[in-house]
Amino acid sequence: ADRRTPVLNIYRGLMYFYKKHHGALARATLRGMLQAKALAAILVGRMIGKRDIVRTYEEALSIL
Repeated sequence: ADRRTPVLNIYRGLMYFYKKHHGALARATLRGMLQAKALAAILVGRMIGKRDIVRTYEEALSIL
């Protein structure tokens, strides 16, 4: 299987869980933390030349 799948499923699953069980503030906080993580991973991926990491987290950002 693809290495991106687990990362993307975690992003989707967390968003689904928070939408179902938490309020708007918690969802906004989660979204901000996931965006920060994705942006940091994209930055590091670009710095070390790992295009697959960059693609994975760019796709994860699109989920949010």
